Amino acid sequence: MNFIDMMEAQAKYNKTKFGELDSDDRKREISKDLALNAYNSINKMIKKMRVDNGLPHEDDLIFSSIDVLRYVMSMLNLWDISPEEVSTAFLLKDIFLDIDHKTNSKKWEGQPVAIVDIDDVLAEFRQPFSDFLKQEYKVEADVESPQYFFVEEILNADEGLNPEKVFESFVNDNQFRHLPVIEGAKEFLSNLRSQGYWIQLLTARPKKDLKIFYDTYYWLGATGLCFDRVDFSPEKLRWCMNSEYYDSGAITFAVDDSPKHALEYAKHGICVKVPIKSYNKSINHENIQFYSKIGDAIGV
Repeated sequence: MNFIDMMEAQAKYNKTKFGELDSDDRKREISKDLALNAYNSINKMIKKMRVDNGLPHEDDLIFSSIDVLRYVMSMLNLWDISPEEVSTAFLLKDIFLDIDHKTNSKKWEGQPVAIVDIDDVLAEFRQPFSDFLKQEYKVEADVESPQYFFVEEILNADEGLNPEKVFESFVNDNQFRHLPVIEGAKEFLSNLRSQGYWIQLLTARPKKDLKIFYDTYYWLGATGLCFDRVDFSPEKLRWCMNSEYYDSGAITFAVDDSPKHALEYAKHGICVKVPIKSYNKSINHENIQFYSKIGDAIGV
C-alpha cells in the first residue's frame, strides 16, 4: 500500500467514524482529540522503552508508529489536505533539513563576513511580482516605480484590491520558489568565497510564514548558490549586532537594496553595497556605495 492508498483508506475510515463535517468548530474539536491520541501513542511507546532498558519491542515500535501516522493522516483528511500536498511538504522539509544541516555543521572561524540580502540582490523580485499583478489582477505596475510593493497601483485598481491580500496570493502561488537569479549573482558569491569571505544571507522575508520560509530554502537548493548561513529578520542591523560577527568587527560589508536597511547599516559604520533602484536612489551616506551590476559590488 503506497502513501496515497493509505491516505485514501484513512479518509474512508474518517467518513465512517465522523460522518459529513460542515462545521470548522467540530473539525477543530476532532483535531484536538486526534493530536492528543497521537501524543498518547508515542508516550506509551516511550514508557515501554524505559521499562525495557531502552530497547523497543519491534511490534510496539511499528504499531505505535502506525497509530501516530493514522491520527496525523486523519487530521490531514479532516482539513482536505491532499496526498500530493503532503508529498510536496515532505520534499520541502527534506530540502530545508539538508541545507540547515550542511550550513550549521560549519563553524565560523573568524573569516571576514559579507551580509547579503536575497530579494533584488540575488533574486529578481520586482519584475516577477509586477508580471504576477498584470496576469492575475490586470494591474499595471511599473518596475521603475518608487514604491517597492506597488501599493498605490494596487489600491488604485478598479477592484479595490488589498495590497496585503495580493502579496499573500503571490506567496500562495509559490512564486518565491521560482524567482530568477539575478545575472552575475552566482559568480559574485563564488568570488566572495574564493576571496575568503564567510557569506551570511540575511533576508527580511517573514520567517513565521512557512510557505515563504520553506520556499526560500527550495529556491536556495534549486539555484545552487554558494553561501555559509541564511537567516530571516525584519530588523537586520539588530540581527547583526546580536550575531557572533559584530563584536569582533568581522562584518566587512553588507549588500542590500532596501533604503531602510542600507541607511541603518551605514549609520552604524557598516559599508553597504546598494544596487541602483528607483526606490533607493535618493538615499545618501558616506558608507553607501551604489552599483549597477552585482559583479561590480566587490570592487566599488
